[in-house]
Amino acid sequence: MQTALQSLPAELLLHIRRTDPACVRAWFDQLQFSGIAHGTLIVRAQNDAQRRHLESNCRNAFTYAIQAATGRLVGVDFETDSSPDNSALTRDRDFSTFGSTLSPECRLNDFALGQCNRFAHAAAVAVAADPGKVYSPLVILGEPGCGKTHLLQGICAAAREQDANRTIIYAHCKQFIQEVIEHAESDMLCALRSAYKTADLIAIDDADQLAGRQRSQEEFFHILEHRLQSQLQVIVALRRLPEPGAGFESRLISRFQSGLIVTLETPCSDTRTAIVRELARRFCIEMPDDVAEQIAHLANSGGHQLEETVTLVDRYCQDRGGVIDAALCRAALNSETPHASIHSIIEATATEFGVAPDAITKSRPSKNLRLARSLCTYLALRLTDQTLAAIAGTNLLGGPETIKTQNRDVINRLKSDRDLEQHVARLLTQLTGSDPKELNILSVSRRNGTATDQSFHKSESGSVE
Repeated sequence: MQTALQSLPAELLLHIRRTDPACVRAWFDQLQFSGIAHGTLIVRAQNDAQRRHLESNCRNAFTYAIQAATGRLVGVDFETDSSPDNSALTRDRDFSTFGSTLSPECRLNDFALGQCNRFAHAAAVAVAADPGKVYSPLVILGEPGCGKTHLLQGICAAAREQDANRTIIYAHCKQFIQEVIEHAESDMLCALRSAYKTADLIAIDDADQLAGRQRSQEEFFHILEHRLQSQLQVIVALRRLPEPGAGFESRLISRFQSGLIVTLETPCSDTRTAIVRELARRFCIEMPDDVAEQIAHLANSGGHQLEETVTLVDRYCQDRGGVIDAALCRAALNSETPHASIHSIIEATATEFGVAPDAITKSRPSKNLRLARSLCTYLALRLTDQTLAAIAGTNLLGGPETIKTQNRDVINRLKSDRDLEQHVARLLTQLTGSDPKELNILSVSRRNGTATDQSFHKSESGSVE
């Protein structure tokens, strides 16, 4: 029997926003809750990208929320109208009893290409197409965040997709070292050696950590030697090629040098922008192109920093209405000193439109003043250090949902309303003392030069018509 939900969706989302705000996305309001059947809540997403985000990042948050709301041990399942068969992904996760789980997001087709990594990617594609026949060992060099892990896992996933019977081991070097220690203590090194020597493909990530580990290097050298003689594929990722005397045996360095060595350079601006767009797609974040370019320009490092920055900007914007734009992005990244207070924004807006401040803040402003109130919300989210919840808590501009609606209304109107844009420009100049262009708040372009909303024209007496 299915349990009726009624007000449950709003309660669940409120609980999740309070307890795990990092996983929340603007499109959560569009999720459908089909009901609780056989002890499981069915949450229906709009597309497969959203479903993957929910499964990868939000299962615990939804589970805790539904259990808190119902007082029952209820589970959660995420679906779409046409949920795909996940059997292939399940097989990817069960390559071997050794090694690590592959991320479903690390696929060669999703790798952000640029001049800094094109050759390495081409080598990865060639290895995945015919493991052991070309480029073994394949040695991938690069600083953290340049994409080494993505390429290694992408090769493993692609090779397995071509042949489901292939035995593939992907392991972070720390895990390999730990496996050596544990199997040596339990007198089961034969099992480890057999697995790593006979698998169709092995990939060792961050192999720099073998430095100074004599026992682990010994085991890995014999594994590598056996695999090269047997024409089985080996892929190794390191920060840089080790030099003699740097904690590595010379014979192991020699084996690394016998293969194809490719280097991932620090991503250029265009590649960083492509990475940001891919991260936004992966995390189901609606991100305008100008914001992606802004993040790529300011976070001028590799993928790890970009991922942290995308998460930071998304969380900052979620706290301020959920809509990401260039102004909020800049504020999130620069941690700028607030330009104005909520009260000064309300007073300036009231003066701009020739009305008293309390006419804007009263619980039900007149129809002609609704846009003025929306404009106060739009500016408060960008010029103060207040989150959406904090602005709602002042009881001056409405509750959280009203503030979200008002913010989106101004964003949409600015695309075509010349008069509103001029109002915003004057208020920005008055409140900040800066040129609006320098603040990068009026960054959306108009579709045409004619205002589509004529509600806010001052009459000669200064009142709002």
